[in-house]
Amino acid sequence: MLKRSGFQPKRTLEVIMFTSEEPTRFGISCLGSRLMAGSEELAQSLKETVDCQNISFFDASETAGYKMHPEDLHSVFMKKDSYFAFIELHIEQGPILEKEGILQLHPGAINSIPSKSHVEIDVRDIDEKRRNNVIDKVHQSAIEISKNRGVVLSEFKIINQDPPALSDKSVITAMEFAAKQLNLEYKLMISRAYHDSLFMARISPIGMIFIPCYKGYSHKPEEYASPEDIANGVKVLALTMVRLSLQ
Repeated sequence: MLKRSGFQPKRTLEVIMFTSEEPTRFGISCLGSRLMAGSEELAQSLKETVDCQNISFFDASETAGYKMHPEDLHSVFMKKDSYFAFIELHIEQGPILEKEGILQLHPGAINSIPSKSHVEIDVRDIDEKRRNNVIDKVHQSAIEISKNRGVVLSEFKIINQDPPALSDKSVITAMEFAAKQLNLEYKLMISRAYHDSLFMARISPIGMIFIPCYKGYSHKPEEYASPEDIANGVKVLALTMVRLSLQ
């Protein structure tokens, strides 16, 4: 769109297609953006990462046509401020999840008292301290309940605890300007879902543009965004990039 219009940016415009934002094979989300943001911890852990069939991450990568050495991962690391801004276009996801989680009881029979239970809870917040306080309270409650019930709390483990990230005010201002120029209604919102922007925020100011999506459905057959809304989202993205690239 910008090229056809003859626009000449003062900054280089790049398109990035990240791999494995929401994979299930190795249980690591946003793999591409984590590595680009310089996650040394992830680069090291991938050396030992295998799937449920004991196939290593690097063997799977080679099968997919990406033969690499573990040390090659460092070649994609980007330094802080490598980009003036990073913008991600995404469908709207909502409303807030309220009843999601995992509860597994053993043996799971209707007429028997479970001898063992496994519970997983997803706790998210844009305020890291507030989120961590909730996690601490859940842990303390689990300890107290196990004592009162005379059962053993065999394990309490935090699977993932990435810090939240906020969009940059200058990027938000550019997106608002674009929407106004196009006479589009918009609202400011937060997203509690995982996005590549979460990790790109470690090396660049970020912002996200959300396209209206039917009931906020995501990753299910009912997910739907109209062609008109998609086109409007692309236009907002284009004008936002124009404004930022001229600064």
